[in-house]
Amino acid sequence: MATDQFNAADQLKAAYEAARERPEEDQAMIAKQIMDAIADQVWRELLNEPQSHKALRKLADEAWEEDARGETEEGGFDGL
Repeated sequence: MATDQFNAADQLKAAYEAARERPEEDQAMIAKQIMDAIADQVWRELLNEPQSHKALRKLADEAWEEDARGETEEGGFDGL
């Protein structure tokens, strides 16, 4: 297991060094892609937890109940 982590760390170091050789604009793009990938992975992990399914189901049920009571409005995300 430690060998895999060492290899991954070496790969990250090599990627970092390669990115440092690129123009600043490329570095910013690469950094954003890495951070986006990490954020996506974190969300996938969170959403795969059993308690997340329960919490999302509860929120969905509450939204349907509010809609049934006429407490919602037509709209989109533009006004947020």
